[in-house]
Amino acid sequence: MNYTQYEKMVDKALYGVIYDILSKTCRDGLKGNQHFYITFLTGHPDVQVPAHLREEYPEEITVVLQHQFENLMVSKTQISVDLFFDDTLETIKIPFEALISFLDPSVNWGLNFEPELSDFSKAPTLASPQKDSSVPELKKEETGTVISFDQFRKR
Repeated sequence: MNYTQYEKMVDKALYGVIYDILSKTCRDGLKGNQHFYITFLTGHPDVQVPAHLREEYPEEITVVLQHQFENLMVSKTQISVDLFFDDTLETIKIPFEALISFLDPSVNWGLNFEPELSDFSKAPTLASPQKDSSVPELKKEETGTVISFDQFRKR
């Protein structure tokens, strides 16, 4: 076997860890200050995000599961969650193979991945639902800030 095959096997095992964490979260909810940062490739062919998010974040995006998320579901191959973006509840689907990082800053723990960076120019998008003015607006984070996640890397 070559090195790349070993890396893929390790990544697959670590996806199982994320599956276990998110399955527990689906069942029990988040505890205390627990929250997750999930960074993924928006151009991966199996990622499903609304077109406006793919346009705004053509390479990668980090989402936070903390206060305003609904319908978290996890399978052995992907994460599905409803998040609020600009007062609109949007469903996103993230295959594990598109993950760049998964972090739980509340306990200073995380995993980093190196997904294959192929040209994924024909990735599917979801239609945006109608805006609901009764939903509180999330503040958009400022762009241009670089955060190093090396301190969370446990590989």
